[in-house]
Amino acid sequence: MWCVFGLTLLLVALSVSHKVPKPPKPLCEGQLESQKIQELVKTALNSTSPCSTLEKILNGTEQHVHGVKYHFQVQTTQSASCGEVFHGNPVSNLTIFLPSNGTTRPVYYLE
Repeated sequence: MWCVFGLTLLLVALSVSHKVPKPPKPLCEGQLESQKIQELVKTALNSTSPCSTLEKILNGTEQHVHGVKYHFQVQTTQSASCGEVFHGNPVSNLTIFLPSNGTTRPVYYLE
């Protein structure tokens, strides 16, 4: 009897300590248009594709997993300062990961 009770407590303790990440949460239009998100996306675009200028954030999600992970679909145009001819897709997928520890730099990925 005590073994069953002890095993039950152990399983409950393990399930509480091992959190399953929540699925990404869609961001509403107001959040996408916020200054914080706009600046975050512009910084990421400048880092990954300096010739791209943000036109509009089409949609986005936010997920908390060892920090904050954002996924955005963004519409871009070519910066006037770039002399190259733009042949890419004007709609791109942008991933931004902000680690929970303040010592690691953000990670940006554009495809």
